[in-house]
Amino acid sequence: MSRWRDPVVVALSCFLLTAVVSGPAVAGVDLTPEDRSSDAAESTFTGATGTLTAAEATIPADGYALRAGVTGSGIHKLDAPTTTLTVDTSGPVLVSYTLEIPELSFSTDAFRAVDDADSEELAVGPGNVRVASNRIEADSYRATVELTVREASGTRVLEKRTVTVFVA
Repeated sequence: MSRWRDPVVVALSCFLLTAVVSGPAVAGVDLTPEDRSSDAAESTFTGATGTLTAAEATIPADGYALRAGVTGSGIHKLDAPTTTLTVDTSGPVLVSYTLEIPELSFSTDAFRAVDDADSEELAVGPGNVRVASNRIEADSYRATVELTVREASGTRVLEKRTVTVFVA
């Protein structure tokens, strides 16, 4: 074999070996990433054996924006105020924050587990969230922000608010 073909043959061999191992030829090997959607994340939390006995939450009405990222990045970053929530629980519960923009087919979730029977103040928000700039066409969008709690008796909505997300 000539010298210039050696790297090409090695690269193709590695590619084919990976394709065969991760494909149907070898059972039980899956190199695809796990599904980390909100439904999967919430359904894996099995420790909601407590009860939320009291909650004070106010979802802010203002301060939501999609701001352009670094020039040329092709993304907008979601700025949203955090929601402060005071909870009183008797055992572990899961608090979730969901922000949904239906016009963009966009949704993001944040989860907080409250472990012990305790009164606790939580700050929940969407964190570092990005939206592709090519999807944004309007100057503002209607969004829904929802706080829910998953407890022993099921899931219930603590507060739900419609807000406006401005494009900056």
